[in-house]
Amino acid sequence: MAPTVRSSSPARRGPLLGALHEHGTLDFVMLFSCFGINTQLLFFSFSFFFLCEWSH
Repeated sequence: MAPTVRSSSPARRGPLLGALHEHGTLDFVMLFSCFGINTQLLFFSFSFFFLCEWSH
């Protein structure tokens, strides 16, 4: 358990990523991108299922 790892990690990533990580924006962007990808996959699978059912 080293408390210095958390404080030194943002500086190691770079000033921009460090600032984003400090404000929690990086986590929000990653969560939003993951949610967007999951939404697109869900919409695509639902559309594909609807087209398959409608064609029969």
